Amino acid sequence: GSVAKDSVGSNDGAVVGATWTPGLYGNALQFDGIDDRVDLGTLDVPGSEITLSVWVYGDNFYNCASGDCRIISKASGSSEGGHYWMLSTLYGDQLRFRLKTDGVTETLVGGSIAANTWTHVAAVYDGSAMRIYQDGTEVAVTAKTGAITQAPTVQAWIGDNPPTVGSRPWD
Repeated sequence: GSVAKDSVGSNDGAVVGATWTPGLYGNALQFDGIDDRVDLGTLDVPGSEITLSVWVYGDNFYNCASGDCRIISKASGSSEGGHYWMLSTLYGDQLRFRLKTDGVTETLVGGSIAANTWTHVAAVYDGSAMRIYQDGTEVAVTAKTGAITQAPTVQAWIGDNPPTVGSRPWD
């Protein structure tokens, strides 16, 4: 349907353009790499902990500028400082996690995913460090502290980078 249900809370998303297809563990959303996304509204994550956990399957990591494709993003633009939290690729296959705490955004890069392969990726912040996990193995870590910066008017999307549709689409 047109709703991506949140199985553990009440943060359902509106599916915009993406289509449902068989995935590794049930249904998955297929994004066209042009303008598809799941709109999560202005979802904020309070406190000092967040986990962005996804199964991804990409078939084109270079459909967006510099292979800089968004998996999930809460942002007011595409610059580092415009991100509140984000999981993406960089230069095609590298994983990248951005997080803004106490008004300061930091970027962590690590790991490398293969095209046409299901990969489990998790970006984790526990109040003392940012970490990227790939298929259960930690591939990058950096120290970071503070409360996650809130932005009650900034959009969060799966499959693209707010606020501009098609600016960093996932394929």
